[in-house]
Amino acid sequence: MQHIQIAPLSDHLDFGVRIKGVNRDNVHDAATRAEVNAVFETKGLLVFEGIEPTDEMQIALSKVFGELKPHPVMTPMGEEPGVIEIKSPPETGGIVEFGGKRLSHWLPWHFDHCYNNELNRAGVLRAIG
Repeated sequence: MQHIQIAPLSDHLDFGVRIKGVNRDNVHDAATRAEVNAVFETKGLLVFEGIEPTDEMQIALSKVFGELKPHPVMTPMGEEPGVIEIKSPPETGGIVEFGGKRLSHWLPWHFDHCYNNELNRAGVLRAIG
């Protein structure tokens, strides 16, 4: 089984790591899942690098942290509960320039899961550009 690589996000932070090497071949492996969960417990923030950018891989990675739960106010995208899409239409929200391109950004922090009887253990987010 291919081993994963774990490195700090920064030498100046006590939290957060970057993880490389999680893929379709090992995302269901008990040892890989245990290692990812253990580092999540100690570091709290995981940034996965080189993950296959598909819905299927995001769902598999999400299930490393537990079963998916329905979102309390959003309609799921497909068969899996809790898999939702949040988009910001072009030219709405704040417009920023990044890398010579004009992009729209949207970051309304909120807390939908306060309507559930228990909190999520983790949330897996994927930015699509």
